[in-house]
Amino acid sequence: MKLLGSHRLRTTAYHSMSNGIIEHFHRTLKAALRAHGQDTPWFQALPLVLLGIRTAVKEDLEFSSAELVYGSPLRLPCQFFLPSLDTVPDTTYLSKLKSIMSQISFVPTRAQSSHTLFIHPDLQSAKFVFIRHDAS
Repeated sequence: MKLLGSHRLRTTAYHSMSNGIIEHFHRTLKAALRAHGQDTPWFQALPLVLLGIRTAVKEDLEFSSAELVYGSPLRLPCQFFLPSLDTVPDTTYLSKLKSIMSQISFVPTRAQSSHTLFIHPDLQSAKFVFIRHDAS
């Protein structure tokens, strides 16, 4: 291993919290699989989700992970076909979009907090109150 310039990295097999990078990747992968939809089993959606993760450009590196490995960006399936010269009229697109959006069911938002806010009784009769504003 010394000849190749590599070193052994020991991680704990039963304490996965110490492996921060892989935990971050697992969180990203699970979120992408959930966003893919409930209709498709996860193992069928996995190749497409991994393709999306590997071709996504990392903001800090300004490259995708596939570009770092292969030296050039991956060609996505949509790039193998010539662009169609037939354009869909805007009215047709809008009517399809409206019909799809009307079929989406409303999901009410969850309350942010269930606990009651404590306000000291002396604040009800105070003339001035200092308010702390934690803004970045």
